[in-house]
Amino acid sequence: MKAGTVIRLRERLWRVDRVSEVDFAATPIDGRDSRRRRFLRSLEEAGVSEGSLPPPDPDRLGDAARQDLLLRAHRLSLIHGSAPFLGLQRSRAVPEAYQLVPLLMALDASPVRLLIGDDVGIGKTIEAGLIVSELLARGSAERLLVVVPASLREQWRESLSRFFHLDAIILSGQTRPALERRLLPGESPWEAFPVVIASIDYLKRRTGEVLSHAWDIVVVDEAHIAARPHEGPWRSTLQKQRWEFLDALSRSDRVRHLLLLSATPHPGHTDSFASLLAALNPECVGEDGTIRRHVARRHVVQRRRRDLREWYGHRTPFPQRSSRDEIIPMGPAEERLLHALRAYCRRLVKARAGTPIAGFVALHLQRRALSSPKAILQSLTERIRKLRRLARSAAEEAAAVAEAEAAVTDHDSPADLEDEDRWARIDRAALLGTEEEIAELEKLRRRARALDPAQDGKLAWLLAHLPGLLSRHPRAPRVLVFTRYKHTLEYLAAQLGRERGRKGAPLAGVEVFTIHGEMTLQQRREVFHAFERAGRAVCIATDCISEGLDLQRGCAELVHYELPWNPNRLEQRNGRIDRYGQPEPTVGITTLVREDELDVTILEVLIRKAGAIREAYGFCPVVFSSIEDLERLIAKYRPDPQLLLPFDDFAPAGDPFDEARIRRIEEESFYGQEEVRLPEVEQALQETYRTVGSPEEIRGFVLSALAWAGAHVEELPGGTLGIDLRGTALADLAERLEATFDPRIARDEPDLDLLDIAHPLVRRLIDTVREAAAGTQEGRVAVRGSREVPEVTAILHVLPRYVTASDPPVVMEELIPVLFRPYGGSVLDVDAYVLMRAPAAPLPHTESELRDLCRDALATESLPSRVDAAVEARRAELQARQASVRRLASAWAEGMDRVEVASVDWLTLTLLVPANE
Repeated sequence: MKAGTVIRLRERLWRVDRVSEVDFAATPIDGRDSRRRRFLRSLEEAGVSEGSLPPPDPDRLGDAARQDLLLRAHRLSLIHGSAPFLGLQRSRAVPEAYQLVPLLMALDASPVRLLIGDDVGIGKTIEAGLIVSELLARGSAERLLVVVPASLREQWRESLSRFFHLDAIILSGQTRPALERRLLPGESPWEAFPVVIASIDYLKRRTGEVLSHAWDIVVVDEAHIAARPHEGPWRSTLQKQRWEFLDALSRSDRVRHLLLLSATPHPGHTDSFASLLAALNPECVGEDGTIRRHVARRHVVQRRRRDLREWYGHRTPFPQRSSRDEIIPMGPAEERLLHALRAYCRRLVKARAGTPIAGFVALHLQRRALSSPKAILQSLTERIRKLRRLARSAAEEAAAVAEAEAAVTDHDSPADLEDEDRWARIDRAALLGTEEEIAELEKLRRRARALDPAQDGKLAWLLAHLPGLLSRHPRAPRVLVFTRYKHTLEYLAAQLGRERGRKGAPLAGVEVFTIHGEMTLQQRREVFHAFERAGRAVCIATDCISEGLDLQRGCAELVHYELPWNPNRLEQRNGRIDRYGQPEPTVGITTLVREDELDVTILEVLIRKAGAIREAYGFCPVVFSSIEDLERLIAKYRPDPQLLLPFDDFAPAGDPFDEARIRRIEEESFYGQEEVRLPEVEQALQETYRTVGSPEEIRGFVLSALAWAGAHVEELPGGTLGIDLRGTALADLAERLEATFDPRIARDEPDLDLLDIAHPLVRRLIDTVREAAAGTQEGRVAVRGSREVPEVTAILHVLPRYVTASDPPVVMEELIPVLFRPYGGSVLDVDAYVLMRAPAAPLPHTESELRDLCRDALATESLPSRVDAAVEARRAELQARQASVRRLASAWAEGMDRVEVASVDWLTLTLLVPANE
């Protein structure tokens, strides 16, 4: 038994795809659910016998249309091992040429060990998915583990399903019990499910368990969070544990292909960046810790948008960004509240000297006051409530220093962004517990409660400018508003709700949506999908969607209602709409800043400086790879020492904007991709479609097969179809669906089904057509009258399977027409496809005579040698073709120039009989 042969097992015919000492993989070739399966040799090999597809039966004549459908079904299910890209035909994604560069680099590596470090919004998930799809399509992989931050698990599951037809399970502490109930006793979920998604923090505690199972592909998203912490005392045990997990993963012989994804792989420290490169290949880093660029460049693809502009030589598929900062003055009532609040904060910090939590609470309260009246009102209320219950609330949780520090500096983890209760925990921290404190807080609360929305300058700006923002993009009249706090979200939603209800008001009729961390991911998606379909609409969201939801098709205008203190967070938010796939040529980004010393200082010191570096260098540095970086910078430029006491311990040294640090990031990174050029990618795409078929060919087969199956198909506007499957054998898939064959239409309409080669309906149609032929031989023999042939001419379609000497072996299938004349004479030099497509003519023979003609054709003495010659000629052609494949994908092509014939089946016979004139 070897790859490419046909066997009989469990009363079915199978094509062997892969053989190892322990097991083998095989695919059914008789229809009926043609998914590949794995078998243990120790259990199954005794039941294996040689097999082959029975030859066409001349006594079972079929019609030419049915035979044409059968041949098209086989063409679409062939293994085209010689094509540059196989995964594209199994993908809903419509990749731009630049997104195929990582795939070409992967084909040039064995095993695949690649860091995809493209900038935010370029499409790393699609690029990684294309590599995964390709490895699966080629039989080089079966099992996939996706390692992500917890907040991205659902997004990855949706992307794998939608774009690549991969059904993944999420394995976590919450889902594991339910998953294990579906398994046999003693069966492990790691082994039972071929595609698993899990958070890195769940996995890092189970390294041994995870690596006790083999993984063909491991994808690590946001890989920078698992980089080795910068040398010196490790402040973060969490980061150290993540790094230890990635290190174990990279060293394990249980992991073959490894993909690391990160828009910011270089944090400014050489040792941290080098650790990611060493995880791919230890030879990337010298013993002295220096990066060996000549080795590492084969493992890294890293592009900025300016690199893609240079690569294309013309406009790239990204929008232009129009950014502006709006400095909004403080009104008299707002200034009085803030002045009184700061007086309280100074007394708090002074009274709690030596306890850093007090300084962070002081900053937290000021940021809440700068956000909205409701946010500070809620914080003050929470502190008063805790003070009054202090005697009996010892068990009530207050924030620790680390939690307050992370929240105040916008360094919350992805999980924290969904925890709306963290603000209340900070509100309850650093209490003095005196009657004087309660009285002062009550006075502050009365001031906050008295602050009328009409006195809120920032709210006034938003209400005045929203109509203009909504009208800026007629095709997408929607605006996304980010706020840090759920209480501010509720405040804005209430005020916008009043405005939309005012008859004749500029915002009358505008729909208002809200998304926050207390909603489930499914609820968030439902709200956002409704927002996408709305007319004029505003969606107010907290940072729970700053990662994990790509929103570019919903709107092209974004407002930051407060100023984030972390430019990386700001860029994450902007990347939700400023990314690949944004149909609008320009996106608008507006940041609202209060005319206050604290807000303006942060704007000048952090945000604008980071923006200037992006403009100059083409990338946004990981300005704050740690909280310490931010605190050092604020310590250097702080406007009011009394307000920023928690940062006093940090010396000004180590400025993350230091020019030497920025240059080091640029010099040690691998920006630009000169190994693969645009013409090579376009050539590979053209060769792929020539070999595996285009969307037009899939359309022709599907429409014919649906008609044969009795389904009703209706042409709908916009290049879409309504398909009614009720009353057919396909109704278990869906009663009705709206679909398209055009990937670009499907990209813009997420609810449409894209009928590509991997869509369940297309796979079922292929299986159904092949199964009918296997059971009844329907369509395997057909006779046509023809005016194109002077004598009886036959076309035998044979299905040879070739196998390469590569490791692992690659199986390739071809469908070859063999022309011959059963009663002698030379065969015309004409394409079999042309003959079969010629108009049919009347037949001059009875059905019994036609059967005799078919019997004679199959018994032609020279036919076996003709078949052998045709199969050998195609084998030589495949070998010759590998020169170009090797240039595009040399590692994959290793051994491809040694091709053997593994098996041959006679599939269909077409007899062309001269017409009766």
